Amino acid sequence: MFVAVIPLVLAAIVAVPMTAGAAKSSITVGVLNETSGEFGAQFGPVQAGATAWADWENAHGGVDGHHINLKTYNNDSSPSEAVSNAHLAAAQGAVALIDSDPLFDSYGPYLHSLDMPVYAFGITPGFYGASNNSFFSYSGDIADGKSDAAIKFYVQQFHKT
Repeated sequence: MFVAVIPLVLAAIVAVPMTAGAAKSSITVGVLNETSGEFGAQFGPVQAGATAWADWENAHGGVDGHHINLKTYNNDSSPSEAVSNAHLAAAQGAVALIDSDPLFDSYGPYLHSLDMPVYAFGITPGFYGASNNSFFSYSGDIADGKSDAAIKFYVQQFHKT
C-alpha cells in the first residue's frame, strides 16, 4: 500500500501540457532511506519496494509516459547525512521523494521550503501541520488517524473532490 499512491502524486506533478509530438522527459524520484546504520534493518527494505514500483511503472510506459529515474540516497542512520542527502536529491533534480527515514524532522523544513512532494510513513511530528501541503502518508495524521495521501495533492492541483 505504501507505494500504491505514488503514481497519483507523480501524475499530478507531470500533468503539464506537452507540445504535440514532443518526447516526454524522464522524471527523477529520490528515495531517502536507511539502507545501513542503526535503522537499516527496519527501513532498508523500502528501497527494494520503491525499485520494484519504478521498474513496473517503466515497463508499462512510465507515469503518464514519463520514464522514472529512481535515485536512492542512503542516510546511514545519520541526521547530518540525511540533511545532506535531502539537499543533494533536490540539487540533482528530484521532483518528488519517497522517504522511509525516521530522521525526517532533520530535513523536513528544507523540503517544505521547496514545496517538494514527499510520500512517506509520516511517523514524526514534523511531517504534519496545516502548512505541510506537500507531505503525504498512507497512514494519515498520527494525531487523528485520518489518511488523505491519495487525494490531498490531487485535489489541490486539479480542484476536484
